[in-house]
Amino acid sequence: MKHDVKKTLMRLFIITGFLILAIGCMQPFSTAVGKGAVSISIMQSKGPTIQPENLEIASYVLSGTGPNNESLSNTTFTTEPYKVDDLTAGSWTFTVKGKNSNGRVVATGSVSATIVQNTTTNVNIVLTPPNEGTGTGTFTITGTIGAGITLSSFTGVISPKSGGTDISFSVNFSGTTLSYTKSLTANSNYELTLRAVTTDGKEWSDIYALRIYDNETSTLTLDLKSTDFHQPALGTPTVTVDPSTVTNGVVGQSYSFTVTADNIPSGVNQVTFSYNFGDGSASGTGSQAATVSNHSASITISHTYSSSSAYGLTVAVSDGSTTLATGYASVIIGQVNSGNDYDLTVLNTWIAANSGGYGITIDTWDISQLPAGCVFDFKFDTVGQPDKYIIEYPDGTIVVDTGWRGDSFYEGRPAYPGGIAGDIDDELDAIFTKGSQQHFKITIIGGEPGTVWYYSIRARMP
Repeated sequence: MKHDVKKTLMRLFIITGFLILAIGCMQPFSTAVGKGAVSISIMQSKGPTIQPENLEIASYVLSGTGPNNESLSNTTFTTEPYKVDDLTAGSWTFTVKGKNSNGRVVATGSVSATIVQNTTTNVNIVLTPPNEGTGTGTFTITGTIGAGITLSSFTGVISPKSGGTDISFSVNFSGTTLSYTKSLTANSNYELTLRAVTTDGKEWSDIYALRIYDNETSTLTLDLKSTDFHQPALGTPTVTVDPSTVTNGVVGQSYSFTVTADNIPSGVNQVTFSYNFGDGSASGTGSQAATVSNHSASITISHTYSSSSAYGLTVAVSDGSTTLATGYASVIIGQVNSGNDYDLTVLNTWIAANSGGYGITIDTWDISQLPAGCVFDFKFDTVGQPDKYIIEYPDGTIVVDTGWRGDSFYEGRPAYPGGIAGDIDDELDAIFTKGSQQHFKITIIGGEPGTVWYYSIRARMP
């Protein structure tokens, strides 16, 4: 009996020893979960945001959930970035609510992040405003104009970013005050562009995010000072020819044109105008230098045409090494035949014009029913006796001048200045793209009696 007791006690002792040893061996592999920190930043909209005053955020409330359902209680802060220490390392979801001065939640946002032991994790949260509703709200502009400012215009555009028609408007200005009011469909996704121009050519402009809420008023208050206005940035250089069109011109009469180049880059003190009156005569080409003043230069040129036809005057301006811009004018010398007015209303179909003959014919094509961005193809046949086609779009800008097209048999005849430019027929694709002008013109010159010509037009999406 004593032997059995001893054996039992011995067994208990051995088992206990093994347990102590096992626990002791396991202990180094078990460590406490580490702690880290988070730094919260609130992402702002690009540019100023116009919204109802009661939706302005006065404070933020932060909460979160982490590993093993650990939670971060609602914590209020007013400045950011806002740092929270002693968070268990692992995956967290943080939520921020923006509240106005009355404690109303006006925007919310959340983000997931991984907290790393002994590290501060930077987190950006984008706050989204609540639903705007489905009715209408009011947008107003108020403000003052500082001393020494005299406005010539103050315009704006409201663009719904989710689709729809832009709203262009003028801001009322009188004395030193500004005002504008507009009722708009509730939508937080408008873009507002404003531009004010003074009588001496200086301008101020800005872009805003505009949020409209049902039965709420979003107000922009401006205080414009003279230091806010600056000379506008130069646009692309341009050349204009005045007049841009001469019709029913007389053979042997001199015609003058004023050519003006604008938006000439800074540092360019002199430019050269190179011109071609398009009739192939010795006096029909030349160049003239002009001094640049306030980014602009101008010359006057004259020419006498010796035969009836339609001509394209082309003028290019250069700074001595680079062509900056090119301008055009169409010149018709001689009696113009009665042309035709056509309505082009379909895509992907060739539409034939009425045939014609000797003299100058001007056809006008209405393209108001076609979508902006469509392109136009042109094909013609002069049969044999030379004719010339000139296409303008918009008015005054020549996009096609075929030159005299016909049989080489007619080369050298005085009726065809410049000679025969090519075969009797051809097809020219994508000669221009429809913009804002709702018509284009085709001028056809039949050089001698007995000629017959044909042409067709097709519109299509590129």
